[in-house]
This record gives sequence, C-alpha cells and structure tokens, in this order.
Amino acid sequence: MKDVIDEIRSLQRRRLVLNSLQDLPFCRTLRDRTDERKQHLVDALVDSIARGSGLFDRYHDIDQSDLNPIGNRVWVFWNTGLETAPPVVRKCVEIMQDLDDVDLVVIDRTNLEEHFTFEGDIRRLFDSGRISIQAFSDILRCQLMARHGGFWLDSTLYITRKDFITRHCDMPYFSFRHSSNDLLLKRKWNEYFTRGLWTMYGLGAGKGSPLFSFIYDLYLEYFSRYNEVFDYFHLAYIWLYAYENFPWAHEMIDSIEPSVSCSYWLGQHLMKPFDQSRWDTVIQENEFQKLNWRKSPPDRTRRRQTYLDHFLETGDYFVSTSSSATRGKTSR
Repeated sequence: MKDVIDEIRSLQRRRLVLNSLQDLPFCRTLRDRTDERKQHLVDALVDSIARGSGLFDRYHDIDQSDLNPIGNRVWVFWNTGLETAPPVVRKCVEIMQDLDDVDLVVIDRTNLEEHFTFEGDIRRLFDSGRISIQAFSDILRCQLMARHGGFWLDSTLYITRKDFITRHCDMPYFSFRHSSNDLLLKRKWNEYFTRGLWTMYGLGAGKGSPLFSFIYDLYLEYFSRYNEVFDYFHLAYIWLYAYENFPWAHEMIDSIEPSVSCSYWLGQHLMKPFDQSRWDTVIQENEFQKLNWRKSPPDRTRRRQTYLDHFLETGDYFVSTSSSATRGKTSR
C-alpha cells in the first residue's frame, strides 16, 4: 500500500498545480480526472484497513436509539496557548466564551495530556514530526468526541449565534452543513468531495459517538502500518468512507440542516474596506465564518476601517435570534 500512498500524494501535487492555472475547460477536465483517481485510491486504502482490522464489521450495524447527546462542552485547541495566539484567534475564543450555556475548554501543549491519551504509535510519530500539528489536531478532535463528547470548534471560527450551544446540545451529532455548492472551494481546494455535508472544523457528538469512535480506531490501525497521513484532508476522506458504507452514518449525517451558505466570505475579505450592510448580510446568512489567523492586526495609520478592524474591535458580533432565520442567500 506504500505505492498507493505515494500515488495519492503525487495526485495531490498535480491538483495544486492545476489549482494555480486558469480555469480553462481542459484544466477542469484534468482536475476532475485527478480527483476521481485520488478518490478511488483513498477508498481502496481506507477499505483495506477497515476490513482487514475488523473495524468494518464492528461498526457496520449500529443502533442509534440510545446515543448520547452532545452536551454543552466546547473544545478549542491552540498548541502554544492563547497568551501568544494571534488576535483573530483570541477574538474568536472570546466570542465562544460568550455563547449561552457554554462549558469552554481550551487545550494547549501544557494541558494536552489532561484530555488526550497518546495511544499506539501516535506519540512517536507526533514527537518526531511525522504527524504535523495540523494532522494531530484532527486526531485529537476525534478522540475527544469518542471519549468525552461535546463540540469541537476550530480556534479561527467566528460563531455568529449566541444560542448556538442550546440549539444543538441535545443532538447526538452535529456538523456545519452548507446550503449550496461553494464553487470557489470546489475549484481551489477540492473540499467538495464531501458535497458540503459537514465541516472538519465545526462538529459535535455525544460521548461514545460511533462515527468518531470508528474514525479514531481507524487512525490507530492506520498509524500502526504507516508513518504519515496520506492526504491533508485525511479526516474528511475517512468521514466520507463512513458516510458511504455505514447506513446509520448516512442517516445521521443527512439529518443535519444547512446553516451556512458561504463559510469563507469574511475570511477572504478581512483586509477589505468595511461595509456595514455587507457585514450584516454575511453574518445573518451564516451560522459561522471561518477566518484566517495569518491576517495582520489593525493598522491605525489606515484611513479606512477594514473588516478585520471591525471584527477585532466590535462588541456586537452576534446575530439576534429573530434575524437568524434569514439564510441561504450567499453574499458574493
């Protein structure tokens, strides 16, 4: 299977080159063929591990009648700690702290092992750098969901609904779902092989979640065989495998209603001149916005306020409950 992983990575490098080219018909065709071949290889890789380890049979038939609710705990991870985190991260976490009925736990390298148990070869690979901090973050969230339950929110998520926790805490599973195919994501990042059915950066599950227990168990099996992840979107690919192979997972994931139409709009426009009406439209139509911590902090010498300035300085960042019904129209 090492040759398969090498080919998956080669296809990913080809995809990045195609992303940089103009959106011409032949480029779209090559992207589609590249994505199809990569999907086939990833499915074969994951399936061989799931069946060979017995995980497929163990998780194929699950009774969903007695699943635990998500609850009100929110997990956030920033490895070096919030004290040295970029302003966007600190602001996003500050907003999370103001959510109704939230039990927020911020994990960093100083308290990591209070919440995460290193198992199998994960510590060796993480300490040696073979598992990057980004890949480890995916593994971390899956173990947290399987062992403890709660919500996982990326540290760069701007939650626009103050009642986010109370509206979703009684569900056994949650993930942000898109209401439309975001063509920018499909063209540039290939995130839409999941068809917008979930996001890896905003999710929730009850303790003992069969979905995240399967994914985490598959990680343990995978890393007992290989020393590196097979793709940047490894979590989404395994998630997709469960969706397409386990009827209970398909039903559970399909039960979630769309809550976002353009998740990256604000992140893409942080340094653009601020417009109040556009800001209002974007946060009214989306339950969250995925931001970029690498953007610069406010520059007081600028004559015009940017969206980043407004985000970091405003105290009015939640949409009122009466406004939250307005969704589904993407602001472009």
